[in-house]
Amino acid sequence: AYRGEMSSGKDTTDLARERDEARKELESAKARIDELERHSKESVAEKDRRLADREKSSQLKQVEIARLRMSLKEAEKRESQLRSKLDGLTSALSDANDDASKTSKLLSD
Repeated sequence: AYRGEMSSGKDTTDLARERDEARKELESAKARIDELERHSKESVAEKDRRLADREKSSQLKQVEIARLRMSLKEAEKRESQLRSKLDGLTSALSDANDDASKTSKLLSD
């Protein structure tokens, strides 16, 4: 009976040690899970920030494109006005040259 009690005491000590080791492994695993979850949340937050930055950049680019299109339309309108004015001046100059030519011809006759 004495040996059985000794053996049982040793088994209890071994079981207690195994239980303590299992608890330590469990705590270590929980800590690792917590760390991975924290990193995962940080990673998701960083990806969300990058996505928001890209969206903002895209919106700013779209605004810039719209502004440039308006500037282009204004420049095209101004170019058209200047061409019309140039055509008018060219026509007036041609008429003036014709008149000068006729006057010169009349004076030479």
